[in-house]
Amino acid sequence: MRTVKKCAIVVRVSDSRQATHEKNTIDLQIAEARKFIETKNFNDTGIEYQEYKVYKLIGISGSKSFDSQQFDELDMDIDLERVKVVICTALDRLGRDVKGFISFWDVLQDNHVELIITRMSLDTSTIVGSMLLIVLMALSKLELDIKTERNKASTRARGKVGLYNGHRPILGYDLNPDPTYAGRLVVNPQEAPIVELAFKEYLKLGSDKKVAVLLTNLGYKNKRWQNRQTKKWNGGGVITHSVIRTMLTNVTYTSLRKYNDIDPDTGESVEMTAPGVWPAIIDDDLFKQVKEARRKAYSTKGNIAKRHGVKHFNLLIQVVFCKYCGEKMKVTSGTSRTNKQVYHYYSCSNNDCSYYLEGNSPVRNSVNSDELDEVAYDILAQVLLSDEKVSEFTSELNKRITEEQPKLQGKLKRLTGKRTVVSDERLDLMKSLGKLDKDSSAFSETENEIDKMSMAMGGVPHPGGGRGYH
Repeated sequence: MRTVKKCAIVVRVSDSRQATHEKNTIDLQIAEARKFIETKNFNDTGIEYQEYKVYKLIGISGSKSFDSQQFDELDMDIDLERVKVVICTALDRLGRDVKGFISFWDVLQDNHVELIITRMSLDTSTIVGSMLLIVLMALSKLELDIKTERNKASTRARGKVGLYNGHRPILGYDLNPDPTYAGRLVVNPQEAPIVELAFKEYLKLGSDKKVAVLLTNLGYKNKRWQNRQTKKWNGGGVITHSVIRTMLTNVTYTSLRKYNDIDPDTGESVEMTAPGVWPAIIDDDLFKQVKEARRKAYSTKGNIAKRHGVKHFNLLIQVVFCKYCGEKMKVTSGTSRTNKQVYHYYSCSNNDCSYYLEGNSPVRNSVNSDELDEVAYDILAQVLLSDEKVSEFTSELNKRITEEQPKLQGKLKRLTGKRTVVSDERLDLMKSLGKLDKDSSAFSETENEIDKMSMAMGGVPHPGGGRGYH
């Protein structure tokens, strides 16, 4: 009889858009892992590999993967002996954090779980193999750090000479079609007047929303552009108030380029500006007038609920959906004409909603949340008067708690592991403290480090000289 080993397939993409198009990276990773399982079972080794579950890390960077909910669930499944083999296509699909990997590797070792990387031939059951795996993870992290720093340096260098950075243009400009002039925007003669109109009308209307309504009523749309690699057309949606807000604060229209540089004195990142290598659409005087008008508007207006820190509980926020498009509705609020009364709504924010598109723009499908919540409270009151309904409610509540428990236990285990590491490091520092000269700077620095670790663990440094720690 063959021994069955349950397999966890771990797949990851750092950009969620990679998981949306046809033949996406996630599907390819899963197919490769399943092909590996099929190949392993083809050979009669007395072991049958069976897929248990696919853990999809979508839109999660390699530096954060080991702290994700998916890895918490995987840790719990390993502890419960539901998984005996972890399969991924490449080491960097697990993640790029060396400390996180070492912690995860300890979990695998403690539970006698195999790690299989389909594109590597590596025996992790030996000491040398285990060490080589950690070295490879460190090299993967180093590669990412070098690539990130190289990209940042390139962006800073381009910023200093005023070159535009980005894969997409903004309303009013096009990317230069000549690759030898990349980073030099070209004014779009059909779109530039829309931008000018938005700036001038704001001085009259004093509201992002009103400007957006005006441009929409005139039939204008947001920027539409074609991706050079995929040839796919993007954008072209409704000009919303958030589009107007971004437009009116974008110095690109005045032929300026914002970029981040490193302050040589402090070593910190600071925002800088340089003259852009493209024509201005908005002159400096108009841009400054709009900036000042916006400053005055925000100093006298705004949502009074936010300004006074009043929080409003929305009972049905997770269960209210738009009847026209089916999207989950979000919480919005508004004020009366006297700016004293606050109203709360459940509103649809989907720009493709049929209600929004079919003659009602810019009005969204919305409902007064206070009125809807009041109806829900009445229904709950009736439910709580029925023993049968109370029993159903309690049963559902217990079910939800049971479903959430493994996730919480996984997080608790990871945090406990981190606390243990800090505790061990603190103990090592305390041992080394006795070997140092009390008047030396090393003694003082070590004391401070122990204090920080004690505070991180929930303790406090002992007051006065001759420290002790709780």
